[in-house]
Amino acid sequence: MAPSFLQSVEDERAWRGRRDAVEYLEAWPGGWRRPEAIAEVEAEQRKHGFVSQLRVASGPAPVHSADFTADGAEAVTADGIQVSRWSLDTGALLAQYGGRKRNRAEEPTKYGFGFLSAGLLDGGRRIVALTNGPHSLQTFGEPAAPPLVLPGDGYEGLTTQGSLAALVHSVQDRDEAVLVNMADRRTTALPHPEVTMVRFAPNGDLLTVSRREGRWWRNGRLERTAPMPGMAEPLGISADARLVLVPDGQAVIAWNIDRGKEVGRVRVAGEPVSACSCGDSVYVGAQTGEVMAQSVTSGQVTATFRAHVTAVNRLFCGPEHLISAANNGGDTRLWRVNKAASGAVATTPAARVPGWMVEQGLRFHSPGVAEFVREYEETFQLGGLLGIGAVGLLAYWTARRRPSS
Repeated sequence: MAPSFLQSVEDERAWRGRRDAVEYLEAWPGGWRRPEAIAEVEAEQRKHGFVSQLRVASGPAPVHSADFTADGAEAVTADGIQVSRWSLDTGALLAQYGGRKRNRAEEPTKYGFGFLSAGLLDGGRRIVALTNGPHSLQTFGEPAAPPLVLPGDGYEGLTTQGSLAALVHSVQDRDEAVLVNMADRRTTALPHPEVTMVRFAPNGDLLTVSRREGRWWRNGRLERTAPMPGMAEPLGISADARLVLVPDGQAVIAWNIDRGKEVGRVRVAGEPVSACSCGDSVYVGAQTGEVMAQSVTSGQVTATFRAHVTAVNRLFCGPEHLISAANNGGDTRLWRVNKAASGAVATTPAARVPGWMVEQGLRFHSPGVAEFVREYEETFQLGGLLGIGAVGLLAYWTARRRPSS
């Protein structure tokens, strides 16, 4: 009892003496004041366009991949189990596909379990999703189509345009991209050693990228190649497939793949772990939980904000929105990047009021005592249980009726 009591006292002292809510959450991730701290963080985030945390019925929605409609009104995401469709105006969940209890007729041992990534087909009317081993491409929407089984393993990085889908296929010594026409279900292998990312350009060409070079493909034929800086594996490719974002120390290089040269460099506090780009802006997520935005044209930093308490593992850029994910996708947040986030629907958690013992405990709290108790916490807990047992036995013995003499 004593250790948990003193810890709650320290928790309350940390909250009252905080420099900001992030400092408190870093020190006490499961603390009593966590709801108020999150509300305080989100109030500050709304100044930078925060719309809402993406949530499903079971809680925060993990996001492993995201794709946006051309008008920037909706997005689809994959979370490893299901595919979700979202309204980007409010962050509301519109629909989910691929339930946890799969239909037996789908034969999941043949067509795969869960979804690694998802993309939009035919102007957003249909969704295609890559299953997680065995690999297949499944479509949702009209017209319906049976799953397309992909041979072998090692598929990832789904990207789409029109009726076309492309994936990275990396297994053993064979690295290639795979182009799939979802209309006639024809697949074409595009050899590219050490390929790590793929992206369609607006004209329909497909860009495949390794750390050494980029390759442009048209209708399954190699058109040309372009050099890469060769320092590290890319973090992302811009929405128009003109920029490849490559980490370099505490910065991210914006590499113009058309010209084969660096056109910008975004420096962040801490190690960059994610990046995306849309229009003139490059967004970089750092190990510290911060996101920095910078204009490629002017080189000016246009925004810097704390998106998460932990590292920003993933960033996805849409026409007017940004999706950021931390805790390996466990905390996903939606941002409106081109205008103020008016009408935000982020839920403010109810404040948790500490009990009387905590308030009173603040009056006699001693850090030295707390450290001593924490060091011998198990001993104190065992002693406390034995003490409670002894008191109970004494009470029973005292209360029992004695025979009259």
